[in-house]
Amino acid sequence: MRAVAEAVPPIVAALPPVVITEVQTGLAGSGNASKEFIELYNTTDQAIDISDWHLWYISGTASQTKHTIAFHRTNTDSNMETIIGAHQHYLLAGTNDASYGAYLKQTPDQYYTATLSDNGTLQLIAPDAETQCTLDIVDQVGWGTTAMAFEQQAAPSPPASQSLQRYIDTAGTYLDTNNNANDFWVTTSSLGPTPGAANAQNPQRSNAELQAEEPTVLAPFISLPEDNCMPTPPPDDGSGSLQPPADQPPATIEDTSTGTTTTLPNAGTAEPTLPAADIGLVAPQITEVLPNPAPPQTDTHDEFIELYNSNTTAFDLSGFTLEVGLTTKHHYAFPAGTLLQPKSFVAYFSNDTKLSLSNTAGQVWLLDPFGTTIAQTMQYDTAKDGQAWALANGSWYWTSKPTPNAANVIAAASTASATTSKKTTTASAKKTTASTSSSKTTKAAKAASDTATSAASDVAADNPLHPAVLAIIGGFALLYGAYEYRQDLAHKLYQLRANRTARREARRSLQGWRGD
Repeated sequence: MRAVAEAVPPIVAALPPVVITEVQTGLAGSGNASKEFIELYNTTDQAIDISDWHLWYISGTASQTKHTIAFHRTNTDSNMETIIGAHQHYLLAGTNDASYGAYLKQTPDQYYTATLSDNGTLQLIAPDAETQCTLDIVDQVGWGTTAMAFEQQAAPSPPASQSLQRYIDTAGTYLDTNNNANDFWVTTSSLGPTPGAANAQNPQRSNAELQAEEPTVLAPFISLPEDNCMPTPPPDDGSGSLQPPADQPPATIEDTSTGTTTTLPNAGTAEPTLPAADIGLVAPQITEVLPNPAPPQTDTHDEFIELYNSNTTAFDLSGFTLEVGLTTKHHYAFPAGTLLQPKSFVAYFSNDTKLSLSNTAGQVWLLDPFGTTIAQTMQYDTAKDGQAWALANGSWYWTSKPTPNAANVIAAASTASATTSKKTTTASAKKTTASTSSSKTTKAAKAASDTATSAASDVAADNPLHPAVLAIIGGFALLYGAYEYRQDLAHKLYQLRANRTARREARRSLQGWRGD
């Protein structure tokens, strides 16, 4: 009779160096489909460089559309290696939406273009250390009834706001038996998602049950043809990747759903690569967008997104993508052979891209061939007619002077000074008491004039009007000044009459004295 201890094999003889530990495909509610995350974990005692690894997402449909996620830490130098520390998690989020960031309770290590659905497969891919043009599937999880790839059996599909978590035992060890149905469970309302942290232990399964799972042998690898190999890892000096922009583009500061969309270029079987001409160059920047052209221009033809190439050589945009929209994403993939000339601004108009920019709230991203964000605008609010959202000195401004294909000019009329002057003049006129009626009358006239001028300036700054309208506004301001100082004006008129009578009597007296 076998001893009980012998009947309980270890969980797994050796875990993969990095495993997929948690997946969320979206939150409940309208507009939350892109709020998703993927969590990885380094199971070893050593830091692991995943700079040249990829995540492949395969849709749970007959087309098996594949989306590639390249690793690149958020808010770091693009030359730096992407490292997962020993026994540390690595969190990827499908959107940088502020509300989702609060939900995650931490800053993700990386953002990616949201793609996950109720049925699908994630494969963690790494180049084989010994065989050229061979990729190893380090880990894989498929979920849902129509998942196209999985380990033995697919895991259940996580409902909105819940996640798919890898089992963890009381010792904090993740389970990997190479059977997705045995290795993963769906979180509950009481044991919810744990992005970037150790998974919750499911009380429905005991540690003994986890240990009883028999590990299976899995030797995943993919052989690629010579012309479709994984991109060569960049050398240590960083010359094999895009460089971050060192300087801001030159600029001057003087004071949704029309057209067709183009899908991301990741639906084929060929692995995307960075154009050879771009290796070592500075990534382009988004410098200006025009969401709401002023008539007679139209949204369909005259909206534009402007890019700037700070390099001294042309930048090849082949395979790069423009992405717009906060809730519904639309894309434009640059055709092969699209070059951005050196030290130049180039505006890409809606007439060509078929992209429609929102007038109320929006944002624009530039993605590399791997789907990684390499440039983006700040999110803007309401776009007024003819105003462009432009970059200058590292900040974003609304400008009334769009400059497609040229350096930005930040020109926006401000009403702050005119309003302050108007309020100060009125308050001063009410509080000041002059020693003579003539000085009070002078101040009254000046106050009325200042009020008229300020009122006209306020209106002209915010909304240029017909001169006749400005004249009417000025007239009302003068009438208000006359009413405010009516007693002083009456007194002045009385003085003028008295002086006129006195001068008349003086002339008569003078004539009588001379005998005229």
